[in-house]
Amino acid sequence: MAEKMKPSGIDWIGDVPNEWDITKVKYRTSQIGSGTTPDSGNPLYYEDGCFPWIQSGDLYNADYIRDTEKKITELAVADFNALTWYEKEFVVVAMYGASVGNIAISQISSYTNQACCVLKAKDDDLRYLFYFLSAGKENMLQMAFGGTQPNISQAIIKNLPFLDVSHNEQQAIADFLDKECAQIDSIAADLEKQIALLQQYKKSLITETVTKGLDKSAPMKDSGNSIIGSVNCCYTTKKLKYIVETPITDGPHETPALVDDGIPFLSAESVKNGILDFEYKRGYISESDHKFFCKKIKPQKNDVFIVKSGATTGNVGIVTVDQEFSIWSPLALIRCDDKTVLQKFIYYCVGSNYFKHEIEQAWSYGTQQNIGMGVIENLTVVIPPIDEQKKIVHYLDDVLASMDEMIIDKTKQLEIIQQHKKSFIYEYVTGKKRVKEVR
Repeated sequence: MAEKMKPSGIDWIGDVPNEWDITKVKYRTSQIGSGTTPDSGNPLYYEDGCFPWIQSGDLYNADYIRDTEKKITELAVADFNALTWYEKEFVVVAMYGASVGNIAISQISSYTNQACCVLKAKDDDLRYLFYFLSAGKENMLQMAFGGTQPNISQAIIKNLPFLDVSHNEQQAIADFLDKECAQIDSIAADLEKQIALLQQYKKSLITETVTKGLDKSAPMKDSGNSIIGSVNCCYTTKKLKYIVETPITDGPHETPALVDDGIPFLSAESVKNGILDFEYKRGYISESDHKFFCKKIKPQKNDVFIVKSGATTGNVGIVTVDQEFSIWSPLALIRCDDKTVLQKFIYYCVGSNYFKHEIEQAWSYGTQQNIGMGVIENLTVVIPPIDEQKKIVHYLDDVLASMDEMIIDKTKQLEIIQQHKKSFIYEYVTGKKRVKEVR
């Protein structure tokens, strides 16, 4: 017999079982709060810290928080009254930053920064709350506002719709989803491991080639940079600012209005598999906004971009198409003079392991990791003679082509699996499908 359903009155939820009703998150939670960031420039607040401190980056690609990247000290707790200690377990929502909209269950007691919203369930199953909010993530992001990145406020989260489902059925749904999602996550984790190994080997090959060249018998010399180590004796090292055609700059910091059709608007999420992938554009902007943005810098084919803020800081992509588009502030543009430094060669340089390590040593933390223009332009790259650059580019283009195809293929498989998981969760938390044991 077909399930009797009724309209929920909420577009993204759609029809729900007859006995389910609509309420709001604030009525089903016992606590909703946030935290703050102790002065990041004061090491006394962080060195040898013993208290877990959740940042939005801790929610990146994670359903559960079992540890935090950074910990804070007793002095930080004493000096910052806005810090609140949350006893496990609770749901965390990233309100802004590169992880905006990400949701996780913290299995540890912790403090948080101001970019995280903590929700403690009243009488509901915490896991059901997590799954339900995860299913409504896209709707939540559509309600975001202002700034250089989408922002979700506590007020938005408090007033999100929630389904009034019996605790027993919530528990049954959560148990079922835990089991099924674990199987999906296992397949996804295996694919992620394969992708990571391929990317690791790729970076190692690039690093070895751009620093030591194609002739492995060539004599080496000390580069004078402890991160880079030894390099081919015919190569030099230079700071990025001395080899660029235009000053390194990021996209405008203004937030444009997105339109249904227009000029592609790209940000950090567009940097995928070493290119700027237009399938992952943030949206479209008007021609007038595009012209305004291009006053600062007009992107073009073969430009190299570095993500300079957020969880993917340091990721590198090159523009492979001749197409009009605009960029946002999380992307920094590098454009060299091909007479002395090939654009494709510098792309390989900034995508190497040594350059990534340089970035990691130089980036700073606020609500998220970031690296400024002044830092990027003073990072060091290895520069062979121009003829050698051409040979290296030709070699790497050829050798890495099949590897890139494998990475792209496995990435697409991973995305399909992740989309299946999202659809699966949605169907059960909104009652489109029911767990048989409680019907």
